[in-house]
Parts: sequence; structure tokens; C-alpha cells
Amino acid sequence: MGDPRKQRRKYERPTHPWKAERITEEKEICMKYGLKNRKELWRVKSKIRRFRQQARNLLASSGEEIMKEKKELFDKLKRVGILENPTIEDILVIKTEDLLDRRLQSQVCSSGLANTMKEARQLITHNHVIVGNRTINIPSYTVAKVEEDNITLKEGMRIIKLKRESESKKQVKKEEPEKEQTKEEPKAEEKEPKAVPKPEKKEEKPKEESKEKVKEKKPEEKESKEEKKPEKTEEPKKEEVKEESKEPKKEEEKEIDQGKKD
Repeated sequence: MGDPRKQRRKYERPTHPWKAERITEEKEICMKYGLKNRKELWRVKSKIRRFRQQARNLLASSGEEIMKEKKELFDKLKRVGILENPTIEDILVIKTEDLLDRRLQSQVCSSGLANTMKEARQLITHNHVIVGNRTINIPSYTVAKVEEDNITLKEGMRIIKLKRESESKKQVKKEEPEKEQTKEEPKAEEKEPKAVPKPEKKEEKPKEESKEKVKEKKPEEKESKEEKKPEKTEEPKKEEVKEESKEPKKEEEKEIDQGKKD
């Protein structure tokens, strides 16, 4: 048997540690069921592996002792609540989720005593959960089929839970009148468009005013064009001044040439 003081592993680690598919799958399961680490998941998988191995051995053998082992295995699975009418074929198809659902942590959350898996784990570890007449502080405790209806919280925790429920009811009552107001607003908006056809006739006058404004704008545009034209006429004057300035220079040059000839 070995030394009883030495604790040995009750689970088997995966053969390959770095497979991406397995890592992602284990991560999702740990998040869903609020597991602390992968070791808790590996314990469950090793339990299911033992059940399957035992079922295979029972298929391959026969005798009175094997019938007793079959009955013991079937009774155990019934008592735990994994299978109602188990057969060896059903045992070979058991999933990890079937056994994880029987944990005390998941039972507390599914029964409505806690809002989340993490909250359920905290209640269990702080000795606030009672199963029958016992306080259990082990989240991985497998709940039997008979004990499902006997899971309760302590009296102090019941009052806290009732307060939370009353607060949630008050919030629901506050939200209901808000929804009614939102429903009434669209009805008022629907009635307003029905009175729209009458003011359509009154809108004809602004059209006439717009035409008059257009007429007023046209003469203003003409005046602006006329003002722009004289600006163009000023440019030739500058050219004339330049030409006049050039002509005296030519006359002075001719006089200088004549003086040289003389």
C-alpha cells in the first residue's frame, strides 16, 4: 500500500502538453464551470476514464462476480445522477460535462442560490452552503440525486439573497413605466402628421416671395457686371502711359545722333 502519509496524484496529465485545440477546449470548460485550475478538470476526466475502462473489462468477461460488479457500477451512476437507466454502452459515451454538472458548485448556481459560478464557489468555501444537515466547503463535492433538493444557504445568507431579489423586483417595476412612456410617445408622433396637409396651402406665399427675390437679385447681378467692366478699361490707360514714356526716349536718342553727326 505504501506510506499513507504521502499524498499521490488522483488524476492523469495529458500526453502532449502543447496542443492548441485541447488548451482552448479546456479553457472554455474552466470558464463555464468556474474551475480554479486545469487540475480539477483533469480529475474529472480521469474519473470518467476509469468508468469507461471498467465497462470495457465487464464486456470482455462473464461470470457471477462480473454481474455483481456491473450492478455496483450501475447503482453508483444512478446514485450520483449521471445516468438514470445505465447500460455499458451508455457508460462508454459519458462526457466530462455530465460529471461537472453534478459538482456542488454547479448545483448551487443552477438552483438559483448564486448568480454566477464564482459566487457559488465563494459561498461554498466560506461555509455558507448546507447539504442536508451538513455544511460542506468543497466545491468539487459530487451531489447525489437524493441531496439535490436539500441544498440550502445559512439563515444570514438567505436574508441577503432576499434583499437582492427585492432590489431586482424594484428595478423591474421602475423599468416598466419607462417602457410605457416610450410606447406612448410614438403614438403622439403618429397623430401629428395627420394635421400636415392644411399648412401646405400657406406655403405658397413664400414661393412668390422667393420669385421676387430672384428678380431683385438679377438687376443686382447686372450692376455688379457693369462695375466690373470699367476695371478692364483702366488697363489700356496704363499701356498708353507706357507708350508715351517710350516716345520721348526715342526723340531724345534721335537728337543725340544728330549732334554726333554735326
